[in-house]
Amino acid sequence: MGGAPPAGVLAVGWAGAAGLVVISLGLAGLMIPPLRCFGLSLASRLAADRLKEPLEGMVQAYLAGKRMIAAACLSVLGQLFLLAPFVLAGMALGIDLGWQAVFLVVPLIFVANSVPVFPGGIGGGETAAAFLFAQFGLAEGAAVMMVVRIWLAMVQMTGGVIYLMHRGQKAQTQSDTDSL
Repeated sequence: MGGAPPAGVLAVGWAGAAGLVVISLGLAGLMIPPLRCFGLSLASRLAADRLKEPLEGMVQAYLAGKRMIAAACLSVLGQLFLLAPFVLAGMALGIDLGWQAVFLVVPLIFVANSVPVFPGGIGGGETAAAFLFAQFGLAEGAAVMMVVRIWLAMVQMTGGVIYLMHRGQKAQTQSDTDSL
């Protein structure tokens, strides 16, 4: 890997991580009865009971426990599935991206990719990848993004072909059940 990233990139990364920790601790604090009562009374004063019902629902979801743990595990798994194509693309190109770069850069690439300037984010994601991976000393960021984009297109086309092959069967099955 090409060295340590600039201090500005690390500062943004650490600030984002700290923000997520503060939000998580705040939501976890809703599970402690005194903090929950304080939070709900503050919310009812600030938002005239508009936030009280959603916050109560969140508390009940947290207290359910097993569902929330399963949801958190599925969320982490989903995020790893978003990050893995970039690591695999780097491996395919013979580039050691490193998990630190991937964890900091890939979410920003997805944000840049979703800006409605270019159709499908084509060009915007590559430019963002080239710039952001360059902050970590990796000049091949655009190539990595192109490999990921080609991989995603192949996966999506495979799903589209499967859908087109089987969509008539659903209609046939529906008409068979309607005739009964």
